[in-house]
Amino acid sequence: MKLSVAIITFNEENNIKRTLDAVYDIADEIIIVDSNSTDNTKRIALRYSKVRFFNEDFKGDGLQKQSAIDKCKGEWVLLIDADEEVTLRLKEKIKYLVLNNNAKYDVYTIRLVSIINMKVIRFGGWSKVTKRILFKRNSGQISPVAVHASWQTNSPIGFITESINHYLYRDPHHQIDKLNLYSTEQSKVNFQKGKKITLFKVVFIPFYHFIKMYIFRLGFLDGSTGYYLAVVNYFYAFSKYYKLYQLQK
Repeated sequence: MKLSVAIITFNEENNIKRTLDAVYDIADEIIIVDSNSTDNTKRIALRYSKVRFFNEDFKGDGLQKQSAIDKCKGEWVLLIDADEEVTLRLKEKIKYLVLNNNAKYDVYTIRLVSIINMKVIRFGGWSKVTKRILFKRNSGQISPVAVHASWQTNSPIGFITESINHYLYRDPHHQIDKLNLYSTEQSKVNFQKGKKITLFKVVFIPFYHFIKMYIFRLGFLDGSTGYYLAVVNYFYAFSKYYKLYQLQK
C-alpha cells in the first residue's frame, strides 16, 4: 500500500465531501478519526469505500492526529485537515513523487493557500504558511501538543511548490467556536510550560498582533477581509493571554 490519507474531524459536514473528493483517486485508504461529531460527517464520509472511520474522544490536536497516523497502513501518509483541499496540481505532484517512486526526501513541506468567502488571502503573513503534511510513516512523529501539532523528524525535508487550499472559516459562528477552542487549549499549554503574563501584556500584546498583521504584513491590501482577519487575530491573542492570566490567578 503506497499512500494513506489521514484526517481528524469534528462536525465537518460542510467540508468533508470536498476534502475527500480531492484525494480519493490517489489514496489507497483514507483514515478518519472523528471526535464524536453530532452532524452528518460520518454519514457523508462512509459513502466513500476507501474510508475507515473511527470515533474517539478528542485528546488534543497532536495525539488525535497521531492516532490517525497509527491506523495507516500505507508507506506514505498525507495528513490533512477536513477544511483543506488538495489542488489538481498538487495531486499530480504527489502522484509523481509517491506513486511513481520519484521522492528524494522522506518528508515534504507544502504551502497553504488560505481562502475565506472564496477570496484568496495574499497578505497579512498568510501566504507564508506551510505544513509538513506528506511523509513516510516511519520518518518521525507528531508533536503531542494540544493545538497546531506538526510532524517532527530528523530526516531532510523537501519543499513542494504546488499548494493546498485551506478554507479558514465557514461563517462567524464557526470562527468564534474555533477561536474559543484554540485559545483555551493554547492557554493551558502555556500555563503548563510555566509561561507568565501580566495584565499590561494582556491589554497591549493583542494590539501589536493586529498592527503587525494589518500594517506591517500588509493585511490592508486584502481589503475588508484583511481587516476582518486582523481583528480575529487580535481577539485570539487577547483570549489566549487573558485565559492564561486567569489560570495564573
